[in-house]
Amino acid sequence: MNEFLLKLVINIIISVIIIRFIYYKSTKNSDYVFTYFVIGLIVFLLCYLLKSIELQLGFALGLFAIFGILRYRTSAISIKEMTYLFSIIGLSIINSLTEWSYYKELLVSNIIVIVFIGVLENIFTHKKLKSTTITYPNSNQLNLKNQRELIKSIENDLNVTIQKIDVKKIDYLNNTTDITIHYSTA
Repeated sequence: MNEFLLKLVINIIISVIIIRFIYYKSTKNSDYVFTYFVIGLIVFLLCYLLKSIELQLGFALGLFAIFGILRYRTSAISIKEMTYLFSIIGLSIINSLTEWSYYKELLVSNIIVIVFIGVLENIFTHKKLKSTTITYPNSNQLNLKNQRELIKSIENDLNVTIQKIDVKKIDYLNNTTDITIHYSTA
């Protein structure tokens, strides 16, 4: 029981560091924060409680396969969000299946992953982009296939330099489209 609680606390602390202090700080996107925490906890508990089956590596790979299948059954998320999801799943599996006698290696591997994610996140988000979701009126000019035209139109309307757009929702009833724009003002 003591080992279980220690591993659970380690897993929660690691999850908080990655999700809150790296992912959320970088993206300011809270859409997946709840999902990451819950999946991390469930995977940890599932692996820990089923650990006695002695399938460890095969079981871990099976979990990845299940989540891979789920990936194709759910709405599309970006590669970055998927990477964070697999990081949380992977660390939860490692934290639950590693024997406590290897706690030093467990802590070192968690720290290595955190540092690696943090450093890469800082390198690739060196140029800070702002993002906001706008509701854009659907019209004959709105052509989602031609993103350059759409970006140019939004840039002219808002006087910003857009780096990337994500179409979030198309509402045919109200004839609008919700678009998240990632932009710089300089």
